[in-house]
Amino acid sequence: MKVTISLFFVIVTTVTTNAQLGYTEFPLDIGNVWVHYLYSYSGGFDTYYISNETITIDTLQYNLLYYRNTGLHTYVRLREDGYYVRRKDSSYNEPNNEQIYYKKNAKVGDGWTQLMYGGDTITYTSVVTDTFPAYIFDTVVVGKNVYIDLGLNIFNQVWTEEFGLLYTEDFYGPKSYLAGCIIRGKLYGDTSTTSVEYEYVSYLPDQIELSQNYPNPFNPSTNIEYILPGESYVNLILYNSLGEEVTVLVDEFQRSGKYKVHFSTDELRGLPGGVYFYSLKTENNIVTKKMVLIH
Repeated sequence: MKVTISLFFVIVTTVTTNAQLGYTEFPLDIGNVWVHYLYSYSGGFDTYYISNETITIDTLQYNLLYYRNTGLHTYVRLREDGYYVRRKDSSYNEPNNEQIYYKKNAKVGDGWTQLMYGGDTITYTSVVTDTFPAYIFDTVVVGKNVYIDLGLNIFNQVWTEEFGLLYTEDFYGPKSYLAGCIIRGKLYGDTSTTSVEYEYVSYLPDQIELSQNYPNPFNPSTNIEYILPGESYVNLILYNSLGEEVTVLVDEFQRSGKYKVHFSTDELRGLPGGVYFYSLKTENNIVTKKMVLIH
């Protein structure tokens, strides 16, 4: 099975480094999603996304970059001088309280120095030390190695202009890698399971809307669309005519917007023809519709 927002990406660093560098990603298009795999004692995935909200602070407009696992967010923007920055609080003594985390179209030798914390004079430096061809998500891109000297620890990150942060390691070894992403509506990464496409919509209904699958009847594949009026944990489950669970199509937290799930019986060999039911459940509602599989 597969999930469109097949959330398999990499976090920026360890928890300690996040406290210092913050949550950082780009490109900053609304709807972009990144899933990072973390190297830790138990492993796991961290997910970031650019919401459809924006905020203006001191006449400057910021995108909201959310960390889905906690619901926390930070304000980010591409500055006029080509630097990607995140907004910190008033104790951070830099212009507009902004911390640089990357430079657009960076070249070897480009670097930047920023305060590590607000209210003190400790700084860290980041320098682009190398570029190299990288084959990622069936795409040839230019990887850019960024060397970050935090004093007590040294980090290396690999960035690309197309996908943002790909890989992070420190003195002790690998920390994270990008397992998948959605950039400008296109899914990159694991596509071996049920795919789920996301679309931002300006109009949202008062309650969830679940459309009739199409085509219907179907063989071997069909599409299911639904709209969420707000953020919620979502289950989309396929049942047979006896009410027995056949497969789970979606099981994750999703933000408001329009979703399309592509389901194929190729993933369930031997599934007999007949009447099936697909049920969409959120934190406040549940809607069920019927579909027919023919052979």
